[in-house]
Amino acid sequence: MACKIFGLAATVGYVLPDVTSRELQCSANGKILSTTSDLALVSTTTLLFVRVGAVWRWDKRVTAMFALMQTINIALGIRAIVHFQSLDAVSSTTKRVCRPSGFHANLPYAFTTLATDLGLLCMLLIGLWRWGHARALGLWHLLWNHGLMYLGLCILIEIPYAVSLVAVRPSFPNLAVRKVFLLLDFDDFMSIMFSVPPAVILPIAATRFYRSLTSFTDSRQIYESIVVPPSSSKPRATNILRKPHLSAGIGRGYEEDGDVLDTELESMSHSL
Repeated sequence: MACKIFGLAATVGYVLPDVTSRELQCSANGKILSTTSDLALVSTTTLLFVRVGAVWRWDKRVTAMFALMQTINIALGIRAIVHFQSLDAVSSTTKRVCRPSGFHANLPYAFTTLATDLGLLCMLLIGLWRWGHARALGLWHLLWNHGLMYLGLCILIEIPYAVSLVAVRPSFPNLAVRKVFLLLDFDDFMSIMFSVPPAVILPIAATRFYRSLTSFTDSRQIYESIVVPPSSSKPRATNILRKPHLSAGIGRGYEEDGDVLDTELESMSHSL
């Protein structure tokens, strides 16, 4: 729900500068834009971590690392909100527009958010890969496909946004590249345009993945249709047949492992 609310608020924040003209309104709209965009990304990253935590069975090390990174993200987001300004300016057509400045202060926040999302996605895919015996489950494939799609979105959306913030830095190290960006009229306005997809598309994708996960109901039917193949070793199979109690114990072991895995996957779908 937070992703939907903050994503919608960020969309409104991008539209407001086009319909207002006063200096006070420009300053307020700039703060609203930066705040809602940062909150949308924070809520999206948190929703992604819920999946990772469930896959890793809420490992304390994974949870502590995420808490540390998310705290850094929030601190850098507050810093970017403080530095961002939107002042009243007059264009050549005498139409008053909001002139943003200091938007490059989002650069550290953009890079830490990108690193956090990529790290969570890698942990999600690694955790699913470790559950090799669960690949016959439909829910496993759903989570795997969601992870790959979200990874592609992060690469296509967050990396260009971070590069655009690097380009508008006043102390850009490469002067030749800096001149190219100046010739292309690459300024804070362009960086704000690149910030639209992370603040709008990523929350939409996260909520869509959440909806498809919560509506998934066939995990138990798929699990119950799994047939455990017999051992390939003939002497071992003979010994099992000669000892019915051993065969029953092994069968119970498979059922207990499957029940634990199925319980983890179902609890994850309900928690999301």
